[in-house]
Amino acid sequence: MAAKLKGDASFSYAYEHYLDTVYRVAVHNAPTPGDAEDVTQEVFEALLRSGKAFGDGEHLKAWLIRVTINRCKNLHRARRRNEVALSDALEAPQRPEDSVLEEVRALPAQYRNAIYLHYYEGYTAAEIGALLGTGRSTVLTWLARGRKALKQIAQVDDLRCPQALRERIGALPGQVRRPRRHWLPLCACAAVVLIGAGGFLLLQNGGLGGSSAGGGHEEGSSVFLSYAGPVFPLTVLDGAELSAGREITLDFSLWDRTWISNQEEAASRTELTEAGRRQVLDDYNEWFPDGGRYESSTDLLVHDAYVLTNSTQQAQTVTLLYPFVGQLQHLSAQTPTLTVDGVPAEATLRSGGYSGGFQGALGADLITAETAGSLNLDQLDSWEDYKALLSDGSYLAQALGDGPDLSGIPVTVYRFTDPWGPEANEDVPNPSIRATFALDYEQTTVLSYGFHSGRFDRENGVMGQGFSIREPGEAGYGTPCYLIILGEDISGLTTQGYVTGGWDTEETVEAGVTVSRYETDLDTVLRETAQLMYRERQERLEGVDFELYYGLLRDFLASYGALSDAPAERYDAGWLEELDVESADRVFYLEVPLTIPPGETVTAEASFRKAGSFDYYCAHTENQGVYGYDLVTQLGSALTFSSQSARLCGARSVEIVRQNFGFDLEHGIDQVVLDPEAEHYYLEVRRAPS
Repeated sequence: MAAKLKGDASFSYAYEHYLDTVYRVAVHNAPTPGDAEDVTQEVFEALLRSGKAFGDGEHLKAWLIRVTINRCKNLHRARRRNEVALSDALEAPQRPEDSVLEEVRALPAQYRNAIYLHYYEGYTAAEIGALLGTGRSTVLTWLARGRKALKQIAQVDDLRCPQALRERIGALPGQVRRPRRHWLPLCACAAVVLIGAGGFLLLQNGGLGGSSAGGGHEEGSSVFLSYAGPVFPLTVLDGAELSAGREITLDFSLWDRTWISNQEEAASRTELTEAGRRQVLDDYNEWFPDGGRYESSTDLLVHDAYVLTNSTQQAQTVTLLYPFVGQLQHLSAQTPTLTVDGVPAEATLRSGGYSGGFQGALGADLITAETAGSLNLDQLDSWEDYKALLSDGSYLAQALGDGPDLSGIPVTVYRFTDPWGPEANEDVPNPSIRATFALDYEQTTVLSYGFHSGRFDRENGVMGQGFSIREPGEAGYGTPCYLIILGEDISGLTTQGYVTGGWDTEETVEAGVTVSRYETDLDTVLRETAQLMYRERQERLEGVDFELYYGLLRDFLASYGALSDAPAERYDAGWLEELDVESADRVFYLEVPLTIPPGETVTAEASFRKAGSFDYYCAHTENQGVYGYDLVTQLGSALTFSSQSARLCGARSVEIVRQNFGFDLEHGIDQVVLDPEAEHYYLEVRRAPS
């Protein structure tokens, strides 16, 4: 398709080619069939309102699938909050093999979406990883573990959008009012911020992207979907009188293709049983009949070296701080290694708060100028955003501070243990316990752990919280649930068993739970529940100390959760598990004390892997396969730099697309001098032809 798809043309093309696809994706992910219809219509309405330009049909299709999946996530979140489900505007669709669909929908979301997108829509593992915000190898694992669903997936081939809904959507262009667009400065793109474990997306006119890589928003640089953040310079505390020379090496050797055998892949799955590893080997032998495959990384190896000179007549004792962008869930892979004169340094890890903000579902506030709530993470998307965050020093001060003290806040705790009830069956699909009580919403704040559904009736002063009765072997079995009451105590607490955890049924069952009430302080009970969450998430919190995790959970709760003056909408139910501590971007600092004798120099070096900024499906064909890496020269640093330089190595596997460094590989220029007064440098590459 030579011309871009935009406006009515994109709607018409999507309606003709992808309506059934959107509906199938919605059916696989929405809470109910009626919700699937609502989502399908809302996605097409969002397409009409967006005014987006798409490079081709595949770019449009990827956008539709991603928005549909994440809109369904928002529905699940809203369903847990509210008593009343979304109303069905049309009759329930006629679906083949309802029981089959239920089997598919019972799979974990990542499995069912990976299976559906691969075997039905034809996406590769790498493309699915881009759509779902994860890596290719992770998708391959999901496919291996979810293959039992292949038969079921095949049986929904005939699922089509109901005719009544098809006609309703076909009439949308004449019904949907296109409001006047309100754009962010210097950004010709409508933002769609999507909720999920990984986080957020900004969808732009220039492609399925919304973050700035390389040059941020500066002329000549690209705009990418996922911005990894720049490499920051070293800084010091204590007002040191030091001069510094900086040499940064950008090593692309990880881009070299390496052979990974199927045997190696299976053996690496140490979390599986021997039988599980044999199954993985069988799967990989089927997918890669040559016995393995070539694989490479798009990460950059960074070696950021500083020669620190003490020109004074006195020894200088300083505190070095090396900043880097990261997330708790990837911290083990993102944390630099620090050395001083070649010796590994013992560093203390400090962390700042969440570096972004929040956005409405489907970016409605940018599309319609209407506030759509604070449902989604809206992480920083350019180096200029980091400049605004770090320039005044307040973020660093917060990272070095102690955070809020919760030990003096009295709370009343209701602890729920030993729930009992019928086993799950066709008549009781999800036996659950509901706790209902009265409270004054103005005088009482409720935090909870272990609950996953709720009813919040402010008008009548009633709240309900519900949780499923877990069976032996099920995740969360034997774990207590908590209601943590701040302010005036609740009253009239009752519990009752129900056939399902939702709030759209009154069908009760014989069930019960032991409830104990006690008084303590907020810090004590929050530490107790944080320990439970920490253990649950241990796998993705590798290398994260509990005190660090707890401190960030506490800070997040006070900044954006129910303890804040204006909680973000996604956290106003008070469910502690909902706090996005692990997936939120933030700036970390490695702290190292150092003494430099008079007239001497010390070399400090940070070494780490740096993910590139990238686009999933870019409308600009020249941006396909492009990864961006960038650095800042002085931002946030108290050092005086006498010189800075940059060197490329291991670049045989890449070709430079755009840059402002001045590298010229064709003529052997792989080392350049940087101007410390030039705030920002960017480099964008793609894989060189074989």
